[in-house]
Amino acid sequence: MRLTRRFVLLAVLILAMAVAGGPGPAGGAPAIVELRVRALSEFGTMDPAQVGSATDDQVLVNIYSQLVRMRTGTSELVPELAERWTVSPDGKVYTFHVRRGVKWHKGFGELTSDDVKFTLERHLDPSVRSRRRALFANVEAVNTPNEYTIEIRLKQPSPGFMRTAIAEVAGYILSRKAVTQLGREHALNPIGTGPYVWDRYRKGSELVLVANEEYFNKPARIKRVVWLPIPEDVVAYTALQAGNIDLMYFRSGEVFRQARANPRVVVMTASAQSVRGIYFNTRRAPLTDRRVRQAIAHMINKEYIVKYALHGTGQVADSVISPQTWGYTSNVRKYPPDLEKAKQLLREAGHEQGFKINLVYPFQDPYQTWAPVIQDQLRRVNITVELVGLEFVSAIQRASRGDYDMFTLGLTRPPDPDVYFSTGWYGPSAPPGQAFTFYDGADRMIDQARSEVDDRRRRALVEQVQRRIAEDVPGLPIYYAFSMVAMHPKVKGHLVGILNDLWLHSMSIDERAR
Repeated sequence: MRLTRRFVLLAVLILAMAVAGGPGPAGGAPAIVELRVRALSEFGTMDPAQVGSATDDQVLVNIYSQLVRMRTGTSELVPELAERWTVSPDGKVYTFHVRRGVKWHKGFGELTSDDVKFTLERHLDPSVRSRRRALFANVEAVNTPNEYTIEIRLKQPSPGFMRTAIAEVAGYILSRKAVTQLGREHALNPIGTGPYVWDRYRKGSELVLVANEEYFNKPARIKRVVWLPIPEDVVAYTALQAGNIDLMYFRSGEVFRQARANPRVVVMTASAQSVRGIYFNTRRAPLTDRRVRQAIAHMINKEYIVKYALHGTGQVADSVISPQTWGYTSNVRKYPPDLEKAKQLLREAGHEQGFKINLVYPFQDPYQTWAPVIQDQLRRVNITVELVGLEFVSAIQRASRGDYDMFTLGLTRPPDPDVYFSTGWYGPSAPPGQAFTFYDGADRMIDQARSEVDDRRRRALVEQVQRRIAEDVPGLPIYYAFSMVAMHPKVKGHLVGILNDLWLHSMSIDERAR
């Protein structure tokens, strides 16, 4: 296992804290109810227009609020900032009625419909370079009839609009005043209306949130939450056992095996809305040739990876959307392991002697686990894979420049197919967006499916998109991940997040539980 020097030192520090017993309240002062959480990586940004990591997502959901949110662990839409909403009969006008008296953090005043208008239009501002701009391409106008009413007019009806834009990360509402006043500093000094307030962040050390005592839905019971960046699952599990963190989401199959056998650790799982796999940069030769991509697909043994490398922490994937997503089909072209077929395809493409490409991946499980497995599997057809492992933020930055031959990451999205397609497999969302393949072969069908209101016709289009992507193989889904959390028994009320969300408001601490 490869650890950077900084994280080796962090592991030593964790063990030292365990021996010392950790800090306690000074002078007999009452202890603050605190939760210590493992972060999978360093934090990148708290700007919803730019965020691209699971680590950032877990914090954002607690700082910001949305008009409508998806209840944690489900796809059910529930009110948040909007007390109620209506959709016009033609499906083009969404009207939201915003709660009165909702206060921004740190004295930035009251939330109004103007803040909502500012937030949504900001995604369309070219200078912002929002990663989620494509989600709002169908928006014709955003109007504010009064301070507490917002009206969104679409060019075409969009059945998935609520889950893909409003209840997704793009729908976190910002304060116009705060963003204007703080400028670039807002990215790591966010102002929201959620149950927790940003306190401080020390890179390489900790990020701290404190409970918002003015939260419109009663203050949280856990008063302080500390995130500790620990990229290595094994190191994080050591910290959990030592009592220096209380909760960790993780991806390692080996840690999953160990934690389930430990009676002093609570393990919870759920089928995540996550598809993890490989993206091919279709602008770079020889990956511009579909036959080459198909040959690689025939050489990557997904069943072996999931069963042995990942210890069964997910389900082998066939399509680019998850099975829980509306419109999913397994009736797509598949690429079973087939050495001779791969050799034939490479021979037809003029690459019988093989070639050299790189695979950029973040130092996280499962990516650092399967990267060398894929390297070994492709070596059998003389494809030499240079492994380029980077810390998560650096990997995302490199991917945003399109500087890779192959890139590996997960795509975690709400259970509507449009958000998977429009952010992950849609030409206009190419880097700096998250369509890491630069593929545009399904754009026309994606556009049609987005505005089709008849369920039967929309489902047919959604299935066609999946089949087209599988045929062209601009990327290869490897598995549908489980969302896995391990925690101390004293942590109560946790709901397993299936969308990279860690909803703290429902949680409490029972110090009597051991």
